[in-house]
Amino acid sequence: MKKKISTLIALALLTTSAMAQQEVTRETFLQPNEVIIENSSDSLSITIHGRQGEPNFHYNHTVVLAQNEVVVTRERRTDIIEFNIPFGTKKKKEKKSRNNYNYPRIEGTMRGFGVGFVDALETPAGMSVDMGASYELMAPSIFEWAWYPGRSSFNLSIGIGLNWKNYRMTDRNRFIPEGDDILIGPYPEGAAIEFSRLKVFSWMVPMLMSYEFNDWVELRLGPVVNINTHASLKTRYSLNGDGKKETHDLQHYNRLTVDLMGAVCIKRLAYYVKYSPCEVLDIDYAPSFKGISTGLILGF
Repeated sequence: MKKKISTLIALALLTTSAMAQQEVTRETFLQPNEVIIENSSDSLSITIHGRQGEPNFHYNHTVVLAQNEVVVTRERRTDIIEFNIPFGTKKKKEKKSRNNYNYPRIEGTMRGFGVGFVDALETPAGMSVDMGASYELMAPSIFEWAWYPGRSSFNLSIGIGLNWKNYRMTDRNRFIPEGDDILIGPYPEGAAIEFSRLKVFSWMVPMLMSYEFNDWVELRLGPVVNINTHASLKTRYSLNGDGKKETHDLQHYNRLTVDLMGAVCIKRLAYYVKYSPCEVLDIDYAPSFKGISTGLILGF
C-alpha cells in the first residue's frame, strides 16, 4: 500500500511540473503606437512602442529558434542623453534611425570644420573688400546639445564654437589707424600693394532649428551669437623695394553681434550662408559696414 501511495505522489508531482512548464504567459497591449515584427532564420522578435496611457513604454520579445530559447526584455524609457562624435560610422547608423525613437531625448555631439568666403555689405566710399581673397574659418560647434521631441524630423540645438573672419582689401585703399579712429585711405605714392585686412576672432553660439527630410538631407536655420574677443588690422606693401608691414590691435569694435545662418546638409557636408545685420566695428570710430559669408562645413 505504501509503495502504491509513493508512486501516486511521484506521478502527481511530475504532472504538476509538466503543467507548469506548459503555462502560457499572456500580455495585453492596448492602443500601441507601433508594432515591429522581425523574422530571421534563427529568431523571431516583436517590438512594441507605446501603449494606452504610457507613450514612452517599450517592450521587446525575442524567440531564439535555433536553440529553442526565449529571451524577454521589458524597458520603460523617458528622456535620455546620447553623445555622438562626427566622422564616425556609428553616428551615421544612428542618424538613419533617429525618427524611429518614440520618446524625447537630448543628444550631445561635436560638429566639424568650415571654410568660407567673406564680403562686406553697405560699405562707405573707398572701401572695397575682395571676397575672393577674404576668408572665414570656423569650428561651428566644439560641443552641441540637440533636443529631439520624439518621432519628429525637427530638432533644436545650441552649441559653442570658434570663428575667424578676415575682410581683405586688395585695391588702392587700405585701413589706416589714426589714434582711436580707423580710416579708409590710399597707400603711399609708388607703393606696390599686397593687401590690407581686418580680422575678427569670435566665440560663436549657434542656436539652430533643424529639419531632416530623409536619412541624408537636413536643413538648419537660426541665429548665431558672436562674442567677439579680438580684432586687428594688418597691411602689407612694398615701397622703394622695402617690404612694409603695419599691424594694429583694435579697441573699438562691437563685442556682441548676431549672424543669421542657413545651411543645407547633404550626408554631413553642409553649404552655409551667414548674414550679419550688425555693424562689425564701432561706427563712432570706424567705417560702417555689415558682413556676409558663405562656404562649406564638413561634418555638420
